[in-house]
Amino acid sequence: MAKNSLKKERELIKEKTRRLGILITEFLEKDITEAYLKEHQEEIYNIKDILEKNLELGNISPHDPDWQFESDECEEDVPERSAIIRQDNIDTGIKTIISFHQFLRKGFWEEFKENVLAYNDAKGSNPYLDEHFIKFNPGQDVTIQVTFPDKINFFSSGIEAMRCLMNLIQGLKPEQFKKCADKNCGKLIFLTTEHKKDYCNIRCAARSIERKKREANKTAFNEYHKAWYKKNLMKGGNKG
Repeated sequence: MAKNSLKKERELIKEKTRRLGILITEFLEKDITEAYLKEHQEEIYNIKDILEKNLELGNISPHDPDWQFESDECEEDVPERSAIIRQDNIDTGIKTIISFHQFLRKGFWEEFKENVLAYNDAKGSNPYLDEHFIKFNPGQDVTIQVTFPDKINFFSSGIEAMRCLMNLIQGLKPEQFKKCADKNCGKLIFLTTEHKKDYCNIRCAARSIERKKREANKTAFNEYHKAWYKKNLMKGGNKG
């Protein structure tokens, strides 16, 4: 019985780790702006799909006005309004994604990330609080919506989304969270396996390695580039 319980707990942690890893990379640590979504409109539905599968676990209600990106009007029924309908759908999708992104990041994620990284840097001691690991206050008004189809339904998707995110993090290890080793990055890395990972992407790794080379031998590095520029300037002068 105990073995089955332990196995289920491990499987749950593994699944939560997988889902949170996707959310961090594709949503929480991604710079999502209105301009970006207008330029990449396909991302509206990609992000909705990511949130539904990994945050809400398919529990988004079809009646929830926050997630109704599609207009009640069909382009086929009113072709003269097709362009307006498409634009309205895009605008609604952008507004919803941006509001969820800002609420989850500013209301919870940024403060949680700061605290968990500080906790790890202090090697398990608590630099902020004596009794509790973290306290936070979303500090934002949350709109509660009500719909009237055949019965009354209340929705407060912002609060529900935050609760889902906290449930997802619940039970994971603080050391799974670390900062990208590139000084110019600052994004969080979430370790989904036991393999060591210092950078959030290849670009950060390459930039950091190049910086370390310069710092290790600044004189040789500078001399090399001076010689290179001098050589190429002389070639250019001869051509002239």
